[in-house]
Amino acid sequence: MVSGEITDATDSFEESVRQELRPDLELVRRLGGGPLSTVFLAREPALQRLVAVKVLQPRATRRTKAMARFRREARALARVSHPNVVSIFRVGDLASQTPYLVMQYVKGTSLAERLRAEGSLDVQESCTLLAAVSTALAAVHSHDIVHRDVRPESLLCSEVDRRALLADFGLAAFLASQDSPEEKITTAGHLVTDLEYSAPELLGGEEPTAASDLYSLGVLAYRVLTGDGPYHASTATGRVHAHLRDPPVRLRDREIEPPGDLQDLLDACLAKQPEDRPSAAECASRFQRLAAWMADDPAPPAATDFRLPSDRGPGQTAQPLVYLRLLGGLDVIARGEVQPSIVRQPKRVALLAFLAAGPEGGFRRRDSLTGLFWPEAEPDSARHSLRQALYVLRREVGPETIRTRGDGEVGVDPTLLVCDAARFESMARKGKPAEAMDHYGGDLLPGFYVDDAPEFEQWLAVERVRLRRLAAQCCWDLSKAARGRADPAEASRRAHEAVDLDPFDETALHRLIELLDTAGDRAGAVAAFEHFA
Repeated sequence: MVSGEITDATDSFEESVRQELRPDLELVRRLGGGPLSTVFLAREPALQRLVAVKVLQPRATRRTKAMARFRREARALARVSHPNVVSIFRVGDLASQTPYLVMQYVKGTSLAERLRAEGSLDVQESCTLLAAVSTALAAVHSHDIVHRDVRPESLLCSEVDRRALLADFGLAAFLASQDSPEEKITTAGHLVTDLEYSAPELLGGEEPTAASDLYSLGVLAYRVLTGDGPYHASTATGRVHAHLRDPPVRLRDREIEPPGDLQDLLDACLAKQPEDRPSAAECASRFQRLAAWMADDPAPPAATDFRLPSDRGPGQTAQPLVYLRLLGGLDVIARGEVQPSIVRQPKRVALLAFLAAGPEGGFRRRDSLTGLFWPEAEPDSARHSLRQALYVLRREVGPETIRTRGDGEVGVDPTLLVCDAARFESMARKGKPAEAMDHYGGDLLPGFYVDDAPEFEQWLAVERVRLRRLAAQCCWDLSKAARGRADPAEASRRAHEAVDLDPFDETALHRLIELLDTAGDRAGAVAAFEHFA
């Protein structure tokens, strides 16, 4: 009977949440939860997106510390905006004063679930994941927040783009005395983090700092790389002693051959003194460098890595083997399959996009490429990075796709690689607006960025505006053609599209209003003026 009563109570709670969140949110199903909160998958009809809704259990609302943790999580998530940190959209209270959070939905699993299934990850993927966690921690620490719960259960692995996202900020600590007394969720000497991931200073009763998270990162690294912690300890007492006194086990002792300075980096993260540990930003840089180094296998690609179409007759032009969708999103499709390995490397995506979106069949000078993508690097280092990037791109999309001319120029073969941005511009320049708009799916690489390439980011921003204006002109051409064939509805739709694409063009707005007014749509003209003016 007890089990049935619990099930009935759970169903009743879910139904009450479902009713209260309507119509803004439509509950789809329960995703999971714990003793204090439940997470639901929900649909937000207004924005046509899926979200995660975290609701505090009613019985937990009577517990001051549980309420404080919930508020703390909302505050911490609201401060940090980063691709590797779960985003919060809004907070609210149900009629019963039960709080809830509406957050980014990450389709995938937790790292803990993945490790339970796979045991451990290979070294390259581990370094890539640890680099992502480090960049997330660097963003968190820049807002004077300590996460305090860095472990596999707090990390989500997206199956869409393979990103790792840091979540579960319920134990986060705000530095510089930002917590009010009633929001303190721990007392001196009381440990709230998982013992296996606790830094030595926390075991000694000291306050958490950013360095405490870096120690947890070091433990996480061992768990991801080897499937076990960094110490030989099987009891709680043994773990405490190991954290305080023992050196970490060598990776070689776990049959892992550490590349480069990986062992030194993990030793630094697991230093007993907080001041001896590196920053999250330094860890991110070193893990990224290790992952990139391992990705660039020095062995030449095998001849079987890439095949030209076999059905080409003599004298026929090669059929496109790679399709690059840059407008409205990002897909690299090679050999008929999406290549997520490229998408996970922003610098290489940026390089491929810059080459492919340029003049058809055009070449770029190597020194301009190094200056654009590695502006802070020494010349020799930048040239080496470019060579590595080009090598990996050839391996991923085909050796004949990336072309070089002499010693100083790089381009792509337009017969083997098709880019929708380049095709859109080509059609627009040839006076084919309808065909051009068929290839225009939105802004160039929306949401895409490269942290350490500001010159590329500036180029991307300018290119987005230029292509939007070109698309707007195509829409005006289509609107004019529609007027010519006496189709006012299509003319009006295309004109609205044009103004939407280039809302700062006052002349375009006047043209739209005049078109609507001429068509006898006075209400539409007034509405357009009020909307765009």
